[in-house]
Amino acid sequence: MREQKRDVSLDLIRALAAFLVLSVHFFLNNGYYYTPMVGKKMLLMTVVRTGFMVCVPLFLLLSGCLCRNKQLTKRYYLGLGRVLLTYGLAALFCLGFRCLYLQQPFSATWAGKELLAFTAAPYAWYVEMYIGLFLLIPFLNLMYNGLTSRRQKEVLIVTLLCLTSLPALTNLRHKLLPSWWQEIYPIAYYFLGAYLGEYKPKVSWKWGVPLLGLVVLAGGGYNYISCYGGLFRWEDYNNWFGPGIVASAALVFLLLRQLPWDKLPGWCRWLISKGAGLSLSLYLVSWCYDQMFYPILAQHVPNMPDRLFYYIAIVPAVYLCSALTAQVLEWIRKGITWGLERVFPLFFNGRAAPAFAEQGLREAYPDEAENEARELQTSSAGNCDNGKDQ
Repeated sequence: MREQKRDVSLDLIRALAAFLVLSVHFFLNNGYYYTPMVGKKMLLMTVVRTGFMVCVPLFLLLSGCLCRNKQLTKRYYLGLGRVLLTYGLAALFCLGFRCLYLQQPFSATWAGKELLAFTAAPYAWYVEMYIGLFLLIPFLNLMYNGLTSRRQKEVLIVTLLCLTSLPALTNLRHKLLPSWWQEIYPIAYYFLGAYLGEYKPKVSWKWGVPLLGLVVLAGGGYNYISCYGGLFRWEDYNNWFGPGIVASAALVFLLLRQLPWDKLPGWCRWLISKGAGLSLSLYLVSWCYDQMFYPILAQHVPNMPDRLFYYIAIVPAVYLCSALTAQVLEWIRKGITWGLERVFPLFFNGRAAPAFAEQGLREAYPDEAENEARELQTSSAGNCDNGKDQ
């Protein structure tokens, strides 16, 4: 097959989403949720946090965009191996950190239970969710691709958003719509991503950027006002399926897809692709560095609102340390995969499935007819953050 040109925008969205996850965790770990909503700094922090909340939705939109043509085959399900192996290595690293650095007592029974419960790496809620989505994707694609027109697909998406997102808006004061189906929001995002990937609607930067800013300001402002004088409250409207978060994520996705990223210098494209490829492992091990850096921040900056200005130092530091660790774990994963391919060559049909490919997340081919390898690998890391700020 001829060499394919990577779509840098997809790598950038994934790398950005991973960085935004760590940014949301900045508020989780700096005492924000235990500080009364009073003052200009708390208002600013609430608005900024609202903007960062597009992180998980971006990963789910990417999954729909890249995996919408996957079919029910053994080759597809081999892709789950990368997710599980990446989680396993990151989980072992976190267990080691908890025992050696945090001095938690160790036992084989405890470690086994933590691994199976997806709590060995405390941020692994996303892996647990994504496994289910991964297994459903071929069947979701049968539903989506079985619709014969663009209008039918739009009706499907609107229906799912009415079930998952709209009640968060209509039920602010009194329950006006059923809200039982809100927890299937990953499926709603998946179908929305599939639609955005297939039809590539255009958004004018002239109104798209101001609209995004308005949505974030409105959401953050409402969060602040509704919680004023008290502590931050997790509600449906500010959760991953909230209407403002859905709109913000879709706008960010479309706006970033339209920029001419291919004009970036080669080293910059390489850094972006590396950040995208390490996103899942990086996210999982970032918990360890959160436990190291944030206590130091709290010790030196006792007034929580003043910690906002240290975002520009601490989040990049956590990201860099997590990325370096993730790269080491990725080398180990590749070594394990290399061995498995040679011990069980028949299982892999004589060669590695794309989810175990040497090049990592090679998701960036503009030619839809040649997306097979890219989509399989993307399905192994449509990844990142906790149903609440973990």
